[in-house]
Amino acid sequence: MSPFGQILSGFGQGLSETLPKALEQRRLASHLKQFEQESPNLSPMQQQTRLMAIPGLSPLDRQTYADLARKTAKANAMKSVESKPNAAFPQIQNKMTQGEPSQIPSLASPESFELAQEGFIPPTQQQKLSEASQIFEENPAFFENDPGKAYDFVEKGYSDQEKIATAHQIRHANLTNLEKGVVDRLKIHSDKLAVQIPANEYSRIEDEAIQAVKPKKEGGKGLTEQQAIKEFGNKLDSVSRDYESINKIGNWAVIGRPTDETLRSIQSLQKKFKERNDLENFADSLISKSKLSPPYAYSLANPVSDYSSLSKTLSSMPNLKVVETFTETAKDPEIRGKTLRYSPELAKSLQEGASPLAIYRALEKKGYDGNEFLRYVDANRRNLNLKANQQRELDVPKSRSETLNDIWIQFWSGT
Repeated sequence: MSPFGQILSGFGQGLSETLPKALEQRRLASHLKQFEQESPNLSPMQQQTRLMAIPGLSPLDRQTYADLARKTAKANAMKSVESKPNAAFPQIQNKMTQGEPSQIPSLASPESFELAQEGFIPPTQQQKLSEASQIFEENPAFFENDPGKAYDFVEKGYSDQEKIATAHQIRHANLTNLEKGVVDRLKIHSDKLAVQIPANEYSRIEDEAIQAVKPKKEGGKGLTEQQAIKEFGNKLDSVSRDYESINKIGNWAVIGRPTDETLRSIQSLQKKFKERNDLENFADSLISKSKLSPPYAYSLANPVSDYSSLSKTLSSMPNLKVVETFTETAKDPEIRGKTLRYSPELAKSLQEGASPLAIYRALEKKGYDGNEFLRYVDANRRNLNLKANQQRELDVPKSRSETLNDIWIQFWSGT
């Protein structure tokens, strides 16, 4: 054979050997690609059947691809659980209602208390089987197509819930005992200090002590029980001394001392009571201890001069004529309409914390009808969003005459 013929003969022989191998590898690649696309939706038995039908795969290759398919399916199942945990396992989730947060401090949270009350009720065997069946059907790949693993998952879920319920009960009991310790020890300490203050003010400081014991991450100060008792015991003692100062102003003693000294003492105390938002108790104490009339007491406790817009409106109002005789007081015949004309503007200051009775007295001094203003506020109390203490002021009966101490202080001071 010529050299050229030998070359052609060798080329043909090589082509006849390599071409079938290339075609075989191409068909194998095509089968494997199809298996890759279908395997996530196939059971292990179906995956094994498809692999057995692929020509050219060795037993070792089939086992390798089957293992990879199962691992891929489980990984995809895990991603599904992470993205939609509630949908994947609806029966294993902790259920807890979320209500409106309370403004009353407590070391034990309402959510923890709810779980402690609820406790743990073991499920029946039928419930566990039913739940295992449900979650297995929803995500068989997660359990490697083994129903027994789904049942084990449900068993562990309930075991964890029992442990969590017990932990909440223990935690709630511990925090409740700690809170009770703060409350009881603060009361014992305040009794030793002979603290005498209104119950609502004591309760407010008690709440501050409870809040202070909370961890800083929960909005507290992280104080120990002993630190809280000392700090807020001192605060109770300080507040009690302020109330004792009101007692020292006295009743008949008001007439026995210079008026400017009485007013100086009242104004100094007013600043302290205002700082801790306790003006209502201050006014009520001036009424009961110093025998001032409600309008005058509230005008000293929460003066209109503390509100710039209110003071500006009152200053812009002209004084109305008042003619007094021995038998009666004659007021402007249009007093009602003129009072109502200014009432909406005056009432705006109530949203800033102004006193209805202090405004009543300021209007009376300028010749207006203070009662007409109070009637307007009462009729619109809902739209004005009155605070509870402002609504209580509307309920206070007002005497037609001033007290003797009112007259004495006003005569010598002009207030």
